[in-house]
Amino acid sequence: MAVGSDGQTVFAGTTYGGVFKSTDGGTSWAAANTGMGTDGVLSLALGSDGQTVFAGTGAGVFRSTDGGASWAAANTGLGNLSVLSLALGSGQTVFAGTGGGVFKSSDGGTSWAAANTGMGYQQVLSLAPGSDGQTVWAGTFHSGVFKSTDGGASWAAASTGMGNQRVRSLALGSNGQTVFAGTEAGVFKSTDGGTSWAAANTGLGNLYMSALALGSDGQTVFAATNDGVFRSSDGGTSWVAVGPMGTTPALALGSDGQTVFAGTAGGGVFKSSDGGANWVAANTGLGSYYVQSLALGSDGQTVFAGTAGGGVFKSSDGGTSWAAVNSGLGSYYVQSLALGSDGQTVFVGTHSGVFRSSNGGTNWTAVNTGLSNLNVYALALGSDGQTVWAGTADSGVFRSSNGGTNWTAVNTGLSNLNMYALALGSDGQTVWAGTNDGVFRTSNGGTSWAAAHTGMGNLTVYSLALGSDGQTVFAATNGGVFRSSNGATSWVRVGPMGATYALALGSDGQTVFAGTAGGGVYKSSDGSANWAVAKRGMGNQAVYSLALGNGGQTVFAGTSGRSVFKSPNGALSSESRLLNLVLSVGGSPVALSPAFNSGTPGYTATVQGAGGATLTPTAWINDQTITVNGTPVASGSASASIVLNPGSNTLSVVITSGDATSTSTYTITVTRQVVAPAAPTNVQAVPTGGGQVTVTWQPPADVGSGITGYVVTAQPGGQTCVPSPATATTCTFTGLPNGQTQTFAVEATNSAGSATSATPSNPATPLADAKAFSAPSPMGTGPVGVTVAGGGATCAFESVQLVSAASAGAPATRSFPHGVLDFVLHACDATPVTVTVTYPPGSPLQGAQYWKRQGGTWAPFAGAVLGANTAVLTLTDGGTGDDDGVPTPNGRIVDPGGISVLAAAGGAAPIPTLGEWALALLAVLLGLLAWRRQRHA
Repeated sequence: MAVGSDGQTVFAGTTYGGVFKSTDGGTSWAAANTGMGTDGVLSLALGSDGQTVFAGTGAGVFRSTDGGASWAAANTGLGNLSVLSLALGSGQTVFAGTGGGVFKSSDGGTSWAAANTGMGYQQVLSLAPGSDGQTVWAGTFHSGVFKSTDGGASWAAASTGMGNQRVRSLALGSNGQTVFAGTEAGVFKSTDGGTSWAAANTGLGNLYMSALALGSDGQTVFAATNDGVFRSSDGGTSWVAVGPMGTTPALALGSDGQTVFAGTAGGGVFKSSDGGANWVAANTGLGSYYVQSLALGSDGQTVFAGTAGGGVFKSSDGGTSWAAVNSGLGSYYVQSLALGSDGQTVFVGTHSGVFRSSNGGTNWTAVNTGLSNLNVYALALGSDGQTVWAGTADSGVFRSSNGGTNWTAVNTGLSNLNMYALALGSDGQTVWAGTNDGVFRTSNGGTSWAAAHTGMGNLTVYSLALGSDGQTVFAATNGGVFRSSNGATSWVRVGPMGATYALALGSDGQTVFAGTAGGGVYKSSDGSANWAVAKRGMGNQAVYSLALGNGGQTVFAGTSGRSVFKSPNGALSSESRLLNLVLSVGGSPVALSPAFNSGTPGYTATVQGAGGATLTPTAWINDQTITVNGTPVASGSASASIVLNPGSNTLSVVITSGDATSTSTYTITVTRQVVAPAAPTNVQAVPTGGGQVTVTWQPPADVGSGITGYVVTAQPGGQTCVPSPATATTCTFTGLPNGQTQTFAVEATNSAGSATSATPSNPATPLADAKAFSAPSPMGTGPVGVTVAGGGATCAFESVQLVSAASAGAPATRSFPHGVLDFVLHACDATPVTVTVTYPPGSPLQGAQYWKRQGGTWAPFAGAVLGANTAVLTLTDGGTGDDDGVPTPNGRIVDPGGISVLAAAGGAAPIPTLGEWALALLAVLLGLLAWRRQRHA
């Protein structure tokens, strides 16, 4: 700490929050770190102008020339950047004590040079320059005091009577001869300029000296120790304790000799305006407490924080504001908290035992009867509100069954009595205890204990967290986080963290928070299998305590010197990597090369076929967001189908951390090999006008790597047709020879090859005002010929085809061995038209019926006369046999369903199909053969 000559300007260096400044004598503080950051501040020196300030850090010296408004590094020539102490000489002279000796600047810190002759490369913990500008004292880590009388050019040991003490502080009297040295063995005083020293410890309750301050009268001395501040009014001859602050590493004395500032270890700043007689906390805006314990009420708004030196603080608005609640509290060094379900009963464990409040912290009462050790590190409160467990330093576990009124030691079986953590099972009988020799467990309410640290060893256990199943236990240790799935019978180490002080488990049993020793908070959303950093806004704090609300979405973290941090959104992580990534094509997984690893950003894969690709990414932790090719995808879910083009395709997965501070991109290059398609099927041909036939087909089931086009070929003649677009499944030929029957084959193509339909289309014959038509019979016995007569001189076929099978709706009792004739006549007048159908010779027409479909119904056609192998049809435009839907003559005779031919004899008797027809003929032959055998018998 450093106090300006005005008594109002005060600078405080903190461990994790950088520099704070007060301009009203400590009433309020504000961070003053621009240009410096929030690294730990090891030393401070304030110039007489009140504007020049030097800060020593682990990253060297920072200098401000505007009263801390801005800072800049000033390390040119500084050979060691661990600056443990600073002192200002006359003019522009500055001394820096580092981990590698003393450095001196003669230009206000612009440049430095080593000044260690005679001292060597000591760790210099403290410095004190004399008023003559030449004398300088240096306190070292393990070699006592050194003195220079030539401005640091050379040094000589000056420790006679002191020995090789660790000198953490020095205070120099105005006469230049009186010097006080604060060591870890108390105060030493020299009255002869360091030639000899003598201990001056009478009345000191603690001999670990962190800082000294000497009043201008030369007699008043303040000493900051590990047990608060002591004052001497007789030049160190005797001391008395002043102030309740606990461990106090820093002191600053105002020029009036009465104003004293004490910087505590975790309790913030205290101020006395009457020479130490009375002290008040001076922390508004400072936020520099060591918060060793936290407890959150069921309302999610009431929070208690136990600090190291500042007592208990309470917030009733979810951490927005805090107030000290220490009335009746005998120690401000609070190490543990336990909050009852009523929100009013609170227990705290301190250096001075257990205190209880029954009114939410308004008042406290000591409850220590039977508690033989008052240094209470851990507390646990049963669901009945009356059973309390206390873990002490070196005296084991104590239990109270009446709300702390009386305590009983319960240590049978405990081989280590130094308790840091307690966790209480829901049955009220099972308790886990974390010690500096691993975990112990009792299943009978403390009657007996047994070691339960197989797999963990004798690590120090700082915190325990218990799952709702009563079997899952997490332990925070100096060797990282451990997990047990069997009630602590055995343990495994989980996570990448080193030393970890605090744990908290979400209500889902899977979300785990870990407070580390200098790395902030880590978070797991899968029960500790994977972890991510979650410290945005906090930085690399040492986190001593954690508390969760709102199912784990609200997180409070108690830190080492930066008080409490709060996250309202589950402490979003800064991790931006995937846990897993799966590529699938056509629904089947495809191997990635190399195999997926979260740290590898690029992959390749090779696929065949044209099935859609999907990517299924799994987040490392559940607060991350993921996109696939720019489209959001939920963790563990498949993306929308991605079309893979032949050749190289680039797919990208971008994952963004929950706190949006980092992103990572994974790239998958998928090569789609081109494979030839299979052949098209179900090729159909229909005459559609003069010289025209329209061909349709079905694409193959296996399209290979995709079809890029089709080619249709007519036979005979070899004319081709290419559809438009190229992948359409229909194509119309023009310019075919009228009256010539054609069949058609379809070829599917891509860059890898092609395949042609194995079965050509049905025969089709384009016509243009023809009066005759011929096509092969489906029975393969010869051609079927068709002629038209009558209906006027111009009456002719517009289109005609012989279809091998009847259209839908044909009666199941009929078959059509010679196929179905389908035609349109045009340019006809109202006179009767005769259509003569001639079947191959030997066609058995005798006794058959001629059927056609008209008006959607199949029935025998009365206008048909059957001969030996002919069928003569008499049709009339707008009348008999015309199915164009127009009841009056219009020049067209249409049979949209076709005229059925050669129904078997027998009226409604079943008609065999083509296959059945052959069987019938076979039956006749067999009958004839049997008859002939009978005749020759």
